[in-house]
Amino acid sequence: MISIFLFFKLQMMNKVIYLLILVAIYSCHSPEQKQSIKNSSMKDSVYHESTKNLHWIAALEKAPYLKKSERLTNDDLYECVSKKFLNGEFVIDSLENKARKHLKLELITKDEFINERKNTISYLISDIEIFPKKNGITTLPFPGGNAQYVDVNPELASMREFYYRGHYNNPDLYLMYVQYYEAGCSYWLIDKSDSGRKADFPSLPIFTPDKKTIISVAFDPYSDSHCELKLCSINGSIITKVFQAEFVNWAPSAEEQGYMSSEGSFRIPIINSKFVWTREGGLNKNYQYLKISIL
Repeated sequence: MISIFLFFKLQMMNKVIYLLILVAIYSCHSPEQKQSIKNSSMKDSVYHESTKNLHWIAALEKAPYLKKSERLTNDDLYECVSKKFLNGEFVIDSLENKARKHLKLELITKDEFINERKNTISYLISDIEIFPKKNGITTLPFPGGNAQYVDVNPELASMREFYYRGHYNNPDLYLMYVQYYEAGCSYWLIDKSDSGRKADFPSLPIFTPDKKTIISVAFDPYSDSHCELKLCSINGSIITKVFQAEFVNWAPSAEEQGYMSSEGSFRIPIINSKFVWTREGGLNKNYQYLKISIL
């Protein structure tokens, strides 16, 4: 009797882990890539994730499953930290005061989020078909000659796969999406004049209307806080990091993207970090909506 109980418990646990793996992989991909993933085998992804099974089991056992809605308030929004690994342990520093210096965070209604979307502004030119990947190689042209970005070790921990996502004019930059092992990903901004990598971001970089600032807000399925925000300034061809932190109390939606409004504020669906996952291991979609103004 005990053996049968353990068998079914393990079966359910494996299903939950598998769902979480899919969410982690999907959260880092563009809509086009998500469709491609659906059409391909998931065996390799599940195999790669096996080393993190214990992490997910522990997270599920201690997570406060969603029993009722817990709404965030404006006072909850600013708590954030930086994490450093020093002398064999994590050092955590509060960055709340710095966040208040650079950002104004305020909750808005769903209606405002939907209505303001019509004023979305984006400078990304998504000409993905111009530089298609061929045999695992993405080739981009530069004044000094072509540069090749070669996929490596697709089934190993050192894997790196490149996907051209488009370009910007003034500043003249290519956007490259880079997929790493176990659903890690980043977006590179590459200088069109010399192939230099100007900056990288944990999610799609979003320019403000005046092109003086870039914001990136990423869902992180592996972090306790599930949210990373990066803010950079632009001066000519120079991109400088201004602020980067993990926000403790809220996480952006893993499925719905935010947008930059023409009046200069970034809006995005968010969820209380404690209730990102439902009891079944899926995503909680009982969103609130956040407006981020850059000071």
